[in-house]
Amino acid sequence: LVSTAQLRGRKRDARLRLEDLDGKTAGLIALSGWRNGLTERALLAGDESAAVAAGAQLRDLFPGSFFFELQHHARPEDGALALLDVAACRLHTSREELVLALTDPSEAARFAVQHPEFDPTTLAKLLVGLLAKS
Repeated sequence: LVSTAQLRGRKRDARLRLEDLDGKTAGLIALSGWRNGLTERALLAGDESAAVAAGAQLRDLFPGSFFFELQHHARPEDGALALLDVAACRLHTSREELVLALTDPSEAARFAVQHPEFDPTTLAKLLVGLLAKS
């Protein structure tokens, strides 16, 4: 993978395509890239279906080892994370559990049993709006 990336890019700018990873991700961990990731950029552009498709593609490429990055650097554009923290506190859970409920259908079902007043799809739509505004 490193050789492919180096040959495709140029010095200090290695480039891989998602199709380069197909069948070659065993033992690797993938992070979403926060605001620079495929899913997050689609959300920020207001394209929820592209964000879901990108997240699903990465999830499938890295089964059990794809993780969304949630970073807070106390910058104004990180406001959505602060709101996510508030939502998690109100539900008496962690930010990580809340994000799992938003991104993984089986976790969403488990979470909904524990929090019957919680609808992950509604919160996901709220977060899409918050990310677009921050």
